Amino acid sequence: MGIDNVFINKDKMKSFEFNEDVCNVFDDMVSRSVPGYEDIQDLIALMFDSFSLEKIFLDVGCSTGTTMNKLLSTTQVKHCYGVDVSACMLEKAKEKCEPYKEKVTLSDHNYLSGVNKNICDIMRPDFVILNLVLQFIRPPEREEFIKNIKSSCSDQVTMIVFEKIIFEDPVINTTYIESYLKWKYSRGYSKTEIENKRLALENKLIPYLDSENIKLFNRCGFSMVEHCFSFLNFRGYLCRC
Repeated sequence: MGIDNVFINKDKMKSFEFNEDVCNVFDDMVSRSVPGYEDIQDLIALMFDSFSLEKIFLDVGCSTGTTMNKLLSTTQVKHCYGVDVSACMLEKAKEKCEPYKEKVTLSDHNYLSGVNKNICDIMRPDFVILNLVLQFIRPPEREEFIKNIKSSCSDQVTMIVFEKIIFEDPVINTTYIESYLKWKYSRGYSKTEIENKRLALENKLIPYLDSENIKLFNRCGFSMVEHCFSFLNFRGYLCRC
């Protein structure tokens, strides 16, 4: 696993993107940037075991396949679909999930452009994973994005979502963000790296209020939405029809 030093030099990446530089260090980056990342993997596996009757899941934005590999190695998966817009990420996911290749379908489908539109036609997943994905989808497109995903799935699909959020109270919002940055510093990032990445993510990562996320999920047909994870400005949602 490569060590994330992508943001040491501010000029190396002026705007964040999931390019080859990020792909090559992504596992290190996400484990040091997302509080409780390993616990989130455990939580997804537990929820999949509890709510997926068909044992078929769809991981949208599967990146390097960490979550797919977790579920394949610890639960009774019948089949899984992993989609990502990055060819580099998909290649790493393929390598990571190689022992279970008969149960895996990987695709560059992004649920907005219609690429590989019929990916889930053979077996309909009844469990969807959106781990830190929606925040990178332009707000006007998020509802269509989720509805397109839902249309690929079983009528009784369960969706688990993890996102950064913002708060209406400016004091809480500022305090939580500053605390999160301190947490990142404690994980070995320099203050320069943290600031450079913050600048690179401006207008790329757009978080919603917690209430906005819940209303979005309700509009997309998920009548039951519960929190399943919380740490500072990160939330997890369990959504059911």
